[in-house]
Amino acid sequence: MGRPLIAVSMGDPEGIGPEVAVKALRRREVQRACRPLLIGLPSVFRRYGWNEGVAPVLPIGLDSAFPFAERERGALSFKAFSLGARLAMRGRVRAVVTAPISKTAWKKAGIAYPDHTSYLEKAAGVPHVEMAFAAGSLRAVVVTRHRSLLNAIRDLSVEKVVQAALLFARSFSKAPKLVLCGLNPHAGEGGLFGGEEDRILRPAAALLRKKGIQIDGPVAADSAWEQHYKGRYDGLVALYHDQALMPLKVAASGKIVNWTIGLPMVRTSPAHGTAFDIAGKGVADPSSMIEAILFAASLSRRNTLRY
Repeated sequence: MGRPLIAVSMGDPEGIGPEVAVKALRRREVQRACRPLLIGLPSVFRRYGWNEGVAPVLPIGLDSAFPFAERERGALSFKAFSLGARLAMRGRVRAVVTAPISKTAWKKAGIAYPDHTSYLEKAAGVPHVEMAFAAGSLRAVVVTRHRSLLNAIRDLSVEKVVQAALLFARSFSKAPKLVLCGLNPHAGEGGLFGGEEDRILRPAAALLRKKGIQIDGPVAADSAWEQHYKGRYDGLVALYHDQALMPLKVAASGKIVNWTIGLPMVRTSPAHGTAFDIAGKGVADPSSMIEAILFAASLSRRNTLRY
């Protein structure tokens, strides 16, 4: 199999996405792994040293001048992303790697979706997708995705835990051994610190085992991460956003990949935001974008109906 064609969407034109995309595509290991296709405005990529020798650009319209209004930034980043997603869903590219967007700009532009994942779920026509993360040998899925901590706890249910863990297990090339994090300190300490473990998490784990999934837990989150880091588990089921991201960023800062599981296509992204405070200064670290492209290339070689 030759190098897969992988689309890289621009992200917010005034964030660090265009910069890290161009920097990543200049790396020899990225060029060896795939044939990249940038999607966005050539003038935006040109600010960071892009030329045709780096990668072709599929333009999303006429070039515009900096600075952009917030609403325009939202519309442009959505157009680049959605075009890449459609190409991937139609099999025209093997994967789409999405640079970071501003959710506020999307809202100002009237985009009906709060984030990449919500759009992909709807556009692909799948019942649900999940947000997962990879960093080296570490893997984690987040049951409640982007929620406030209060709403994440309120949203927990047996069904949601089972749904996330099943999709996560199917994303591995062979049957994984998983660990389910507890919500409360010491996984509730027998109900002393909360009842979610007994009411939701233990029944969910039992149901998953009945479905043939190898899963332990709920285990206190700090212990679960320690054991996963030491290699006892292939993946970890986290209950809320920061339960997954904080340990990952400590263990593998700068090299974390976000990928959407449950799609009939590959979608990955760097696990950082737009970083407007450093955008345009030429100092953005492309490490996470590099990993996102390499991971997408690896996933795209699998012969499977769901990623």
